[in-house]
Amino acid sequence: ASGLDDSGQPLLVLASLDDGAIATVALKRAASITSAVPDATASASPPVCVNYFGAAADWATLPYERVDGTGWAVVPECAPAAVAPHGRFWCATYSAGAGAGAFAACRGSCAGGACEP
Repeated sequence: ASGLDDSGQPLLVLASLDDGAIATVALKRAASITSAVPDATASASPPVCVNYFGAAADWATLPYERVDGTGWAVVPECAPAAVAPHGRFWCATYSAGAGAGAFAACRGSCAGGACEP
């Protein structure tokens, strides 16, 4: 990828190991994440573990809290066995109020708001 969208704005790409392969999602603009955070100027909350289920997920059946209309949900433990029954395993940490840095991809599982090796 070039790192820029069609209008020359930077892309934000998150990656995670998924069964040995790299999975990526490119957001059209970094502002997409900032807009998902109610007040990007507020002090950041402690990070929590989140998993990406996608915007098209059946949110009525997922047992997790959706993060501000995004495809992400707060999960108590982000590990393959915990999230696989509900969708794809793709963990990150999330800090409300952290602006464009609100999400940080993990290379594996997440527990207690921290990525695990």
